[in-house]
Amino acid sequence: MPHGRLSYPTLGVLLVALTRFDVTSCYFPITFNPPPNDPNGITKEGLVEGLRESMASNVLFAPFCMELLLDKVTSPVNATKAQCFLTLAACTQQYGYRGVADILSRIYISVRVEL
Repeated sequence: MPHGRLSYPTLGVLLVALTRFDVTSCYFPITFNPPPNDPNGITKEGLVEGLRESMASNVLFAPFCMELLLDKVTSPVNATKAQCFLTLAACTQQYGYRGVADILSRIYISVRVEL
């Protein structure tokens, strides 16, 4: 690829990315609460952080992830809003400007309205 030219994913690559994203995003937001004295040591915080890392792991997830987060941020549940904003921060940092440029104005409006 020559210097200065952007590479755009093919439809097939985007379909694979969407399929991979759908596998984990269906768990967002995490509502699980472990039973008392859970012998496995599973915590809600651990699940939330793991899902956040997964959603931010690939810039090809950006269009799907941003839509999901902007949809969920309007939830009346404060815990859901908190997960959305923290995940939004992690994703935008990981994806960079190129990953969120097309939706940046919508992110700004959603943040402004919700705060």
